[in-house]
Amino acid sequence: MTGKERESLVSPQGFAEDTGFELSVRPKRLEDFIGQEKIVKNLLVFIEAAKKRNEALDHVLLCGPPGLGKTTLAYIMSREMDVDIKVTSGPVVERPGDLAAILTNLHEGDVLFIDEIHRLSHVVEEILYPAMEDYHIDILIGQGPSARSMKLEIPRFTLIGATTRAGLLTSPLRDRFGMTFRFEFYAPAELAVIIKRAARRGARLIVADPRRIELAEEAEVYLPLKPGTNVALYNALACAILEEGLADREFIAERTEGFEDWAASVRSCTPEKAAEVCGVDAGDIRRAARIYAEARAAGIYYAMGVTQHTAGTESVMALSNLALVCGKLGKAGCGINPLRGQNNVQGACDVGALPDVLPGYRKVSDPAARAAAAAVWGREPPAEPGLTVTEMIRAAESGHIGFLYIMGENPLVSDPDIGHVREALTAAEFLVVQDIFLTETAALADVVLPAACFAEKDGTFTNTERRVQRVRKAVTPPGRAREDLDILADLLARLGRPQADRTGAGVFAELAKLAPQYAGMSWDRLENGGLQWPCPSPDHPGTPILHVGRFTRGPGRFIPYRWRPPAEEPDAEYPLVLTTGRNLYQYHTRTMTGREPGLSILAGRAYAELHPHAADRAGVIHGGLLRLSTRRGSIELCARVSEAIRPDTVFVPFHYAEAAANILTGTALDPHAKIPELKVCAVRAEGIEDSGTA
Repeated sequence: MTGKERESLVSPQGFAEDTGFELSVRPKRLEDFIGQEKIVKNLLVFIEAAKKRNEALDHVLLCGPPGLGKTTLAYIMSREMDVDIKVTSGPVVERPGDLAAILTNLHEGDVLFIDEIHRLSHVVEEILYPAMEDYHIDILIGQGPSARSMKLEIPRFTLIGATTRAGLLTSPLRDRFGMTFRFEFYAPAELAVIIKRAARRGARLIVADPRRIELAEEAEVYLPLKPGTNVALYNALACAILEEGLADREFIAERTEGFEDWAASVRSCTPEKAAEVCGVDAGDIRRAARIYAEARAAGIYYAMGVTQHTAGTESVMALSNLALVCGKLGKAGCGINPLRGQNNVQGACDVGALPDVLPGYRKVSDPAARAAAAAVWGREPPAEPGLTVTEMIRAAESGHIGFLYIMGENPLVSDPDIGHVREALTAAEFLVVQDIFLTETAALADVVLPAACFAEKDGTFTNTERRVQRVRKAVTPPGRAREDLDILADLLARLGRPQADRTGAGVFAELAKLAPQYAGMSWDRLENGGLQWPCPSPDHPGTPILHVGRFTRGPGRFIPYRWRPPAEEPDAEYPLVLTTGRNLYQYHTRTMTGREPGLSILAGRAYAELHPHAADRAGVIHGGLLRLSTRRGSIELCARVSEAIRPDTVFVPFHYAEAAANILTGTALDPHAKIPELKVCAVRAEGIEDSGTA
């Protein structure tokens, strides 16, 4: 084997996704590694012991989903041991001779890192057995009857294997690792530190937000856009990319359609025009466009600040256009990544908790989809889509719906224009609420069904990267509380549709029959770790990256969208923009976090954040009492005066029932997704005299 052939199998720097800039921003020492505390503590002990013995570190198996730091930790271990690292992967090492060539070129103490080690073929894997145990390999010389085996000594080395699940390895290979570590998912606080450190080490970060959030302090470019101008900003970024010749023409030609019409639509959306609409510097828009387009890998991450608008769907599509024009889809470190408002929003949508789709996003209007569902359920579902949450509230208020069954939702705090929500709930002939606590909404119910929380039941969660994970019952529900599945199964039985299997495993098996994306998953497979859909067959490993090579629909389609103003804009009577959202310490309507005294100390009181200029005009000081009024109503709350927000904008967290932000918000909906415009409405701010200070 030539030196060039060996280089194609192994690299001191790793492969494409691990080279250059990305490696430079990773932590270099165990003390810098964020999270995975148990693993880090154990490795510190084992590495110190190996160095004292002047021996190679024992072989290490790292298990866990992609993206949690297995590769980074392998590099750190080699650095801590002060030895070289050679990197390869299971699919690359195709023949026994390939692995033998790698092993015979190691030096004493070297680290050999094999990613996806579970994908080594059996004949290749057998070469590792004596290499790991006795530091030799058995080489067969010659062919036929004259062939003979020769033992070849190799230097003592450390094998670090990485896999998604230890159960994917054969027992003989798994048992030869002296240490096995399972990676856990990171807490939000740990992720925040990881992002900040990466930015400080050179990762290029762009933040677009009306408020200068903490993450913006680490950004190379901060774009403080006016609420409701997202589409204008995204089109301006696209315009700058086209003007400067930064489009990925090869990707566009091979994998997209509709480019010319879209390009013509955005060429007039210059950064200079967007600067007037968005209140953002045109030069910063151009800088952000260059950073995104020129990056080898760049991901877009967004949350409700993009979707909770009358143009929310258009905003997401405009972001999709950006990713398409730069070829930032179907590649590691790229993509468009929605950060959902709570865990398992993805899972709830996957199983069909949407008014127009069946499990697996199969349209109810599709006869074939309905027939497939009927084959499993024994009855064909309706062909007409149902109503969204906001539409149901309106229908209850008008008398078109008389019975409401609300599960795990508190619309009397979370929905827009709470005054009308209260009227709708009161107007309903019969209201049932199923929840873990007596919420503001449950207090109005005719019947309250006490439910179990996530730790009191079995099931699955599916996160924003489509990873399906098992949730295991840890404790028994208290008092008369029952698991949702038990409650619903009893109701179905009373309605003449008894459930043959009330277990989580049974329901998941039913889902696998209904949703093609889940077809290859089973309760047993998930016991060893999560799987990412689509997973179409039992032998499929899951899909870490979507759209590799092709899109589901074939070519990706550019869809032109022009910016249009929000449903309600400031005027002389209501001169400011109100935007609502969350703070770090409270969760949704405080059904759970409001019962935690420690969190109440940190953020237990409703407040409004406004700029010093807006505070001066309102006649309020920091800590003073402020009245906010819109066309729907008024609330009184504490003022937080801060330069971290635009002068024309007021921010109010929606968590607090005593001064509910959604008394103020409007009911205008995105015409496609029917999501309310919670991020923009016109508001007036007035200081209340003699309010004192906090």
